[in-house]
Amino acid sequence: MDNDRYARYGALTGIVFVVLLVIGFLIVTPTPPDLDSPVDEWSEYYTDEQDAIRAGIVIVSVSFFFFIWFLGSVATALRVAIGNPRLPTVAFGGGITFVAAIFVAITATAAAAHRPDEVSPELTRALNDVAILVGVPLIAGLVAFFGATALVILRTDVLPDWLGWLSGITGVAQPLAFGILF
Repeated sequence: MDNDRYARYGALTGIVFVVLLVIGFLIVTPTPPDLDSPVDEWSEYYTDEQDAIRAGIVIVSVSFFFFIWFLGSVATALRVAIGNPRLPTVAFGGGITFVAAIFVAITATAAAAHRPDEVSPELTRALNDVAILVGVPLIAGLVAFFGATALVILRTDVLPDWLGWLSGITGVAQPLAFGILF
């Protein structure tokens, strides 16, 4: 059995993840109201767009199977490249934190879309707010994932240096999202 061939397949799961994530979040899920919109507008959004929101949630949920597979492939490649498990473990832990936060956000969104016409608009809005504010630990996970990955790439020749720099810049840029969240 050629493990390298399967490692390449594992790397391709990252592409499948991104494609499904874009389809689920940006194409299938309708554009929500502004964050400062009145609660009635949020309730109406979840009532009117219930089916599309649910479809987007399913697609995004499936995409995370591929991300978890990709994450395992990345962690393994980093571990082999550097020979020390600390940074690959940090990258893996950051990726798992990202997945867990997204799952909480998806669950809150799914709950808001489950029976929006049977609950108060304030509850629907509160569930949406939970989904958004889960982005705080999500950012920490992405900083750890991209930062540790960048350090391994730049310390080894596992991947091109430009990819290490791109990963590092992406990690450093993640905290800028705090401004969007608040």
